[in-house]
Amino acid sequence: MSYKNFQIKDLKELTKLNLSTMNTVVATSGYIYALDQSQQLGLFFSTDTALFVIATQLLAMSSQTFNQIIERNYDSKMERTKNRPLVI
Repeated sequence: MSYKNFQIKDLKELTKLNLSTMNTVVATSGYIYALDQSQQLGLFFSTDTALFVIATQLLAMSSQTFNQIIERNYDSKMERTKNRPLVI
């Protein structure tokens, strides 16, 4: 069994960085929209919002990674997915 060298591009693909970032943008927009109008501008630059963004991004990336761990056996059998980072 041979393993390929793990690179940064593999990390981007493993965590599906583009999809995870879009999830974070949408969730943050909903978070700010749900606030009272008087809180929106102040909270946009607050620590709470920064923590929300970081936590949401990490959660989205970890769920994408967990999904690829679960599906790595199936991914090795399909032409479209056989080059994913965790496929052996």
